[in-house]
Amino acid sequence: MMLLVDAIKRAGTTESGKLRDALAETKNFRGVTGTIAFDAQRNPRKSAVVMQVKNGKFVFVESIAP
Repeated sequence: MMLLVDAIKRAGTTESGKLRDALAETKNFRGVTGTIAFDAQRNPRKSAVVMQVKNGKFVFVESIAP
């Protein structure tokens, strides 16, 4: 949600074309789940954490960077 608020502020409007462009220009946005950016095809680029359930508990496996 904060990513969208940031894009609306940068676009200065909620008009879809300008908002789309502002989202596409997002670089290094610090969100709750980590840093977010978009590539040239407007795909989000962010890291992910892989967890595994062992004996009923979540166990960290690895972190994957974009």
